[in-house]
Amino acid sequence: MFFRNLTLFRFPPAADFSEVDTLLPQVQLKPVGALEMVSRGFISPFGREEKEILSHRIGDALWLTVGTESKILPNTAVNDALGRKLEQIEQNEGRKPGGRERKRLKDDLLHELLPRALTTSGRTDVLLDLQHGYAVVDTSSRKTGENVMSDIRGMLGTFPAMPLNAEVAPRSILTNWI
Repeated sequence: MFFRNLTLFRFPPAADFSEVDTLLPQVQLKPVGALEMVSRGFISPFGREEKEILSHRIGDALWLTVGTESKILPNTAVNDALGRKLEQIEQNEGRKPGGRERKRLKDDLLHELLPRALTTSGRTDVLLDLQHGYAVVDTSSRKTGENVMSDIRGMLGTFPAMPLNAEVAPRSILTNWI
């Protein structure tokens, strides 16, 4: 496991992770449904092919991986299909659909196109230092890090993790160096 980016969180070292191995199969990643945009859940840190081992523990370190599957449906494709549908209505009925009808047509098109959309998959690794109370998430996005912490919180029921913030902003220190 090589971390490319780091987002750090702090949690109380007294947090209970004894039941993680029994809770992980309940929150395992399920394939994205035909009418869903995104599916999130835990996968094996050793790859998607491994279905049995969903965590890896060495001493006081716990390695978890959150997997995602999401549908790719570009707005331009939906808007083009909507434009064709609106032109067809104008030609057949001689009227322009109103705002509510346009919204309903767009929702219908989304439900029609979503089952045929391509699916992408992703993974986010998190290393939990249970002795010192640190969580290291392999992401540069704070939002993705928060989502991973929310997934862990959903699995455990409660997980008081807070983002790790510096007392002095690194930007100001680096500016002072110059």
